[in-house]
Amino acid sequence: MRLPAVYIIVLNFNGSKWLKGCFEALRCTGYANLKVLLVDNASTDDSLKIMEDHFPEFEVFRAESNLGFSEGNNIGIRKALDESADYVVLLNPDTRVTPGWLDKIIEVGEENPHIGVLGAVQLSYDSEDFNTWTRTAFPRLLDVLADTESAPPWISVEWVEGACMAVKREVLEKIGLLDPIYFAFYEEIDFAAEQAAAVTRLRSFREAGSIIIAAEAGRPMMSSAASGITAAIAVSSSST
Repeated sequence: MRLPAVYIIVLNFNGSKWLKGCFEALRCTGYANLKVLLVDNASTDDSLKIMEDHFPEFEVFRAESNLGFSEGNNIGIRKALDESADYVVLLNPDTRVTPGWLDKIIEVGEENPHIGVLGAVQLSYDSEDFNTWTRTAFPRLLDVLADTESAPPWISVEWVEGACMAVKREVLEKIGLLDPIYFAFYEEIDFAAEQAAAVTRLRSFREAGSIIIAAEAGRPMMSSAASGITAAIAVSSSST
């Protein structure tokens, strides 16, 4: 059986202090059919040197100016589609993933054809506590998310946060790319209004690959009623 092709896009602007943690973790992802691209939004720090010196196996695209979140990611999305990606994953540089995280996301996507977008429950960068975004976005679901033994396979949500957002190819082909009018925030809210969405949490916080987001680099939140979408959080048991 063919393994879906996945293309991870890490958008960076002066995020050199995060890159080693992010890309060292990506090296351990363990997914067989994977490409990773760093899109650099004209950083003025040593981001590009870090990539050249420590992560030469990963492709880097340097924009001539800071294009913002949406258009910066769109550069990578176009490239991913041109290279026949089945899933495009947007991942913030201030993240550390654990081995197996991507396998679970793709598993949920493949088992649920109606789901078009997937993400991950986010934890604090240095602990297993839910980060500010998770507490803000899912305040009524925290008890369910914390109990990995009794949690259902997935829970409906309205939108997926752009720090970790896996989008199926057919969704991008149907509704298009991110709207460049959103330079820094809320692009995922706009995108969610036109998609089916899902958020995944893996079998345990660290062992099976939840994504960990740095709290200090968190993004502002707002509520959204996404019209006509199917959305979910997948919350698998900690048992194998």
